[in-house]
Amino acid sequence: MSVAAREVREAFGRMPDVEVNDEFVDTVKALCEGNRLTAGDLAQQWEVLALNFPKLDAAGLVRKLRDKLAKEQQRAESKMRKSLHAPIDAASPTLNKRTIKRMAGHGRRVDPSPGEGPSLAETLKRSNGVGMGGNGSKRQKGGPHDSGPSTPIKGAFAKAGLATSSSPICTAGAYADRTNMGKIELEFNKELATDPTAAAVAVQSVEIADSCPTYQYMYSTLEERAQELEEQLLEAKEWFKAAHGWENQDFAAVGTTSQGDIIVYGRICCEATKGKINAQSIVLEGSRADSNGARVKLDVESHLKSFALFPGQVVAVRGFCPSGSTLHARELFAAVPPPISVTPRKSLLAAASANGERPLSILAASGPFSTKEDFDYDPLEDLLAQIAENKPSVAILMGPFVDADHPQIISGRCKKELDDGTQLPLTYQDIFEFVLQRIATVVGDGSTKVVLVPSTKDVTHHVSFPQPAFSPAVMRDLNGAQSIMLAPNPCTLRVQDVVIGVSTVDTVMHLAQEEISKADPAKPKRPRLLRLAEHMINQRCFYPIFPANAEAHIEFTQRAGLLMETKPDILLLSSKLKHFVEVAHGSTLCVNPGKLTRGHSGGMYAKILVQPRTRAEILHAKSGRDEEAAAELAQADEEDSHDEGLPAQIVKRTKIEIIRI
Repeated sequence: MSVAAREVREAFGRMPDVEVNDEFVDTVKALCEGNRLTAGDLAQQWEVLALNFPKLDAAGLVRKLRDKLAKEQQRAESKMRKSLHAPIDAASPTLNKRTIKRMAGHGRRVDPSPGEGPSLAETLKRSNGVGMGGNGSKRQKGGPHDSGPSTPIKGAFAKAGLATSSSPICTAGAYADRTNMGKIELEFNKELATDPTAAAVAVQSVEIADSCPTYQYMYSTLEERAQELEEQLLEAKEWFKAAHGWENQDFAAVGTTSQGDIIVYGRICCEATKGKINAQSIVLEGSRADSNGARVKLDVESHLKSFALFPGQVVAVRGFCPSGSTLHARELFAAVPPPISVTPRKSLLAAASANGERPLSILAASGPFSTKEDFDYDPLEDLLAQIAENKPSVAILMGPFVDADHPQIISGRCKKELDDGTQLPLTYQDIFEFVLQRIATVVGDGSTKVVLVPSTKDVTHHVSFPQPAFSPAVMRDLNGAQSIMLAPNPCTLRVQDVVIGVSTVDTVMHLAQEEISKADPAKPKRPRLLRLAEHMINQRCFYPIFPANAEAHIEFTQRAGLLMETKPDILLLSSKLKHFVEVAHGSTLCVNPGKLTRGHSGGMYAKILVQPRTRAEILHAKSGRDEEAAAELAQADEEDSHDEGLPAQIVKRTKIEIIRI
């Protein structure tokens, strides 16, 4: 395919630190034409690499990109060779007990059931093996249901029936051949002293603050969507008034002619219907109620030392508009974060007395949970082994659980290869029910609460965003289902005094593709990933971009499900970009644990350990106060009927590790 130089300049011209000269254009054209990519596609891949490797210059990024494309092409050619040598018209076996046993491994127990050909899902529900494709153990002579491990399994892994790194569940391939298992890739608050033998506090329940009912999508009218966007602007106006002490009369309509400074509010838009926003194409769109929907060109370069803008962002601007067509901004107001959640001190004191010195432990992982090679779910099994061994207070598992981007899902031919080479057909629901059964089998009725958050890439679930929780019907007949909680996407969870915001849509990636920024050279440079995550908090929205990226599948008539009512203490984000832990506004930990799998190889997950606050800390006892004085203070506070509550303040008492699976 042919790529024009103009297309390259348009795709890369808006990127910072990239000199789009003739040599660069020729290099990009060669990469595009050699790999059958458009300039826009290559620019997106370039941006991902630039975020993941911020220290590389343009030449280094070109080398990285060339190597990445070469590996992808080599993998595609290898898959093509395998398909050419695959047997044609292989007969599909019958779904009977014997076939299921062969599919799941000799160690899987299959209970006798009447009738012929039970469904795969029913058989897997009754099974207790280690993996969908594992050869976990071989049958012994003691009886039809006795089994013993073919490989030694020690400790908690043996009790849970889970695979270790030496277990036969690990198949040949990039995942099985990895050598960095358990490596800590990133550690936040490394100096925080923790007791590795201390048991995590047992959480009675996880409060899910949000609810998203099942709704019909693709039926909303243009008027309904326009009304939601109008309400968004009017809500933001109230936020600006509360944050800055303004009144209605302080605002002027967008497009008002003025030689002096005026204050207007509106939405950032791109002047061009198609294309990326840049500093010369920024338009401010006012509300219909106050500005009749008028638009003016926004000049942000003449007087502003710094800015960070993206389409859909709601801002207030102080500036002058001498011609009525261009607003020259002197000051930009884009941050109106939601209020901080507080917990009554009496509740904190009761929890401190009950839990003692035990920390709150949270494990967070983002799908896909199976590699691109098969549906064996080896990474999920290894993650469940960590849950069984460490027993965290809460495990937050973010979808997709059955990935729509899996090669077998894309082809529509989900099959499992048996020991004799025959192919067993699978349905999407079969695979999903197997995953749920494995999770329920491991957590049982134990101390760990597991929260399942869906993804728009879950092929068995509602595709538009926001998403309702998985149907409770999927939990029927699951042993250990009492420990599993189903949450919508996005959601806000409360675990004791900690508020956790969770979203599985890659908002950070989409913001990276749309945002334009200018940094003040006189101020310290801030991490770009932190700035992108802060946009969500500043806009009080889990997805503030408009028009939305096509991958997000936004349903704007359900915009209420995307709002942040309170500022989260921990913001869990699922992104393809590099894993990170950043502190936003001094009080929110923004965490991207990365993906549990990366194509054919393993990825990462996060361990979050929140140290408990002592009774004296809750009561604001100062250092140096003796025990008697602290006791008097405690009594006085407990008798005080006025309890304003305390925020979580977890930044200094939280340790986070991003670990290789």
